[in-house]
Amino acid sequence: MSIPTTISWPSDWGIDPDAFKSFADLMSALTAKFSDFQQQFYQVAQQHQRDLPHLLTLMVAHSWYPDFHIPIADSRALEQRAIAGDFPPIEGYLIDYFRHNAGDIKRRTCERFPGRAEIISEAFAAYRDGRYILAIPVLLAQADGISEELLSKHFFLSRKSIPEANKLLQDGQLTDYARLLLDPLVQSGTIRDHTQTLIGKADYLNRHSILHGVDPNYGTEKNALKCFSLLSYLLLVKTLKR
Repeated sequence: MSIPTTISWPSDWGIDPDAFKSFADLMSALTAKFSDFQQQFYQVAQQHQRDLPHLLTLMVAHSWYPDFHIPIADSRALEQRAIAGDFPPIEGYLIDYFRHNAGDIKRRTCERFPGRAEIISEAFAAYRDGRYILAIPVLLAQADGISEELLSKHFFLSRKSIPEANKLLQDGQLTDYARLLLDPLVQSGTIRDHTQTLIGKADYLNRHSILHGVDPNYGTEKNALKCFSLLSYLLLVKTLKR
């Protein structure tokens, strides 16, 4: 799946700036086109909202969290895979996406949580050097601390953080779409399941088994990228939380 390129508004909107005699005429035409664009965007968002839960549920079940910088065209294609229960191509896309956007996630996290910038930077440096064993526990610990700031509860203590997240979802000021985007907060997923529930399972990321020394095989790039996805998701929570 390819990332769509940025559109060129003169051709896609059917407007040639050179065809207008004055700036006022151009702005009038743009205003009319923008109204059409708003309506089209609303329709796309509504359709996106109807299908998105399939993708979110499957991602969280595999310890991936959504980054809403992913283009709508790509996420809609991923949703169709999720509806079919076809996860391998979804995970392949996510690995490529978060690998490509690691630098941007680091930058945004450091900007939004400047008190954690030095630690976050060290963890991302370890990732770039291939030292995933060192990067992953640091990233998980920072995600825990960030969730404490946002929800007053540690993200990985699901018995406490999920009820707090439910309060946020019940906030009357949130739109239905915002509630949908925040729904992964109330889904457990393997990342914060109890370790005993994972006996016999393979290829998972679980915070407790890593930080308590149960899983000695966690140090993979894929698990580091899953941590990036969680950090990116918590940035979204910070944006939506009033």
